[in-house]
Amino acid sequence: MDVNPPGQDAPRGNRQVWIAAVAFLVAVLAGGMAAALALNGSPGASAPVEPTAESNDPILFAADFESGDLEALGDTPWNHRPTPPTIVTGDARQGRSSAEYYIPANGERSESAPPGLRFREGDVVVFSFATQLRNMSLDTEDWQVLVQWKDDGDSSPPVALVVENGRYEIGGGWGRSGTDPQSAVEYVDLGPATNYEWVDWVVRIQFASDPRQGSLDVWRDGVSVVTDWHPVTGTLYPGLESYLKFGYYRDAGIQTPSSVRHDDWVVWRQ
Repeated sequence: MDVNPPGQDAPRGNRQVWIAAVAFLVAVLAGGMAAALALNGSPGASAPVEPTAESNDPILFAADFESGDLEALGDTPWNHRPTPPTIVTGDARQGRSSAEYYIPANGERSESAPPGLRFREGDVVVFSFATQLRNMSLDTEDWQVLVQWKDDGDSSPPVALVVENGRYEIGGGWGRSGTDPQSAVEYVDLGPATNYEWVDWVVRIQFASDPRQGSLDVWRDGVSVVTDWHPVTGTLYPGLESYLKFGYYRDAGIQTPSSVRHDDWVVWRQ
């Protein structure tokens, strides 16, 4: 199993960025209200709720970092270039503690890959978590990645949560074999990114290499921002499984020391 040894997993190069507000307006003007709501979220859509003990939806992974250690995240030192994550107290999303992923000037990666999480064709999985940006450069086009739903290969992921030009975006597909990044790689806008502000995310992914089947739903702070979006490259690469990585990964040319905090991770299957 390749748990991302050094390789090209998130560099993005040229790609088509979908700005949700523009797409929504275009769709409405064209009479396509249903299509606009599908991209930009529906006001009535509710985020999935974390399973209870009586639920039939099993929890696959959970980490609130209150224990004071990172044991649940596994040991993948190749994801720490140059620094591993640490537990910090104070200013957590819930409780006292969160995990901080710090990168110094010219650093590249501080990420975790929780062991045992594998996503296959047809899986429907919900990811609930919170992130906080700290001293991040927000006026740059250089890529900065918070979460990767990463394929087993060394290419860019089918799906990633990123920050670029002061905006959160989700999308991917750069690494799919035969992909033309000028026309096929897509990212959907999720709204403005701000330092020192916690954001609650819920992401539901139907994993499939067929774009007719692979889909994404996203809630930000309880508000639906993406509904039933089908990326043209799918949410899984053909013949490959995916796994979860989160933390902070960025272009090594960024000079600003900065970090991302993560808290309240819960992953469950629907």
